[in-house]
Amino acid sequence: MPILDDVTLTLLENEFRKNLKKGTTLEVLACPHCTLCNTITLFLKKICDVSKGKIKMHEKKDMALCPGIRILDNLVYRGMPTGTQTGPFLHFLIDNSNGTYFCGDMVAKEIRAIKDSVTVDVYISPACPLSPLQVRWAYEFASLNKNIKVKIVDCVQLPELAIKYGVGATPKTVINGRISITGQMDPDEFLRKIKLAIETKKSD
Repeated sequence: MPILDDVTLTLLENEFRKNLKKGTTLEVLACPHCTLCNTITLFLKKICDVSKGKIKMHEKKDMALCPGIRILDNLVYRGMPTGTQTGPFLHFLIDNSNGTYFCGDMVAKEIRAIKDSVTVDVYISPACPLSPLQVRWAYEFASLNKNIKVKIVDCVQLPELAIKYGVGATPKTVINGRISITGQMDPDEFLRKIKLAIETKKSD
């Protein structure tokens, strides 16, 4: 599993120095005998080092979500963000620290107004060109509203989950375990699907 190289870390250090406004704590969700957990810990340690203390990390035993990273209380990345997922992960750390959102003011307002609990699972693969933007919207929606509980699942690192949930193509987004969408959505469509999932649950 590749780790951030020195050139990338230097660029990241400069980016953090200029744009990372407030700190955050990342949580390694670990379990015994997990080799990927060690790689995730090293990956995050390098990020913490170049943040000069603004980003911290600690490890928590979690048999249900191992291996993974808890980015926010309601946002978990199952696996490690590699390939096309590294950039969105790092950019979100910066943008979240600044309160920067790209989903649009109207969408953000409607997302903040959601009172119902919603689960959003986004199944991705590190080489998928469509996954990064879908993941970015999921990151933002989770940041905007704690009622939206998001898991990003790497189907390459966790193939058993891809098989279990019948993931044939990525990105695949499952909302409240009921509404399934394959492919990338724009924020407006994503919001509509979340509202539909809420209404469907209420009507049961």
